[in-house]
Amino acid sequence: MQNDCHETSNEAPLSDAEYEQLAFDCEDMDLSAVWHEFGSPFRGNDWPARFQSFERRKRAFLWVVRRLVQEGRVVLVTVGQPDVQLPGSLDEQIEAMSRAFPTGDDGMDNGIWFFMPECPFGGNWRHRETGR
Repeated sequence: MQNDCHETSNEAPLSDAEYEQLAFDCEDMDLSAVWHEFGSPFRGNDWPARFQSFERRKRAFLWVVRRLVQEGRVVLVTVGQPDVQLPGSLDEQIEAMSRAFPTGDDGMDNGIWFFMPECPFGGNWRHRETGR
């Protein structure tokens, strides 16, 4: 049985082009910007329908964060300590993020959850040219 932080099928939730556009649009922003992208009606005709449920948005968000970290674009950090990387392997970090998530949209409070003490993680963007 697969846990809820991975896509339940072998299919990625976004195409490579959608992922690249989302990453470009959110670069240098906090992770709440990535979360908000899944509610954006401007992404395409089927975007809102594909991500209607909280669980689908959560899985897609975690998939994007995983890929950003794998590609070296983002480093996951401890909130309040931007120079302290989250402990554990990437799988452990993503699993911890998944467990920390609210159970629904009400708990996300329109993305404000990312700025609340209940959110134990953040992300620092790394620029390929400078490594910072």
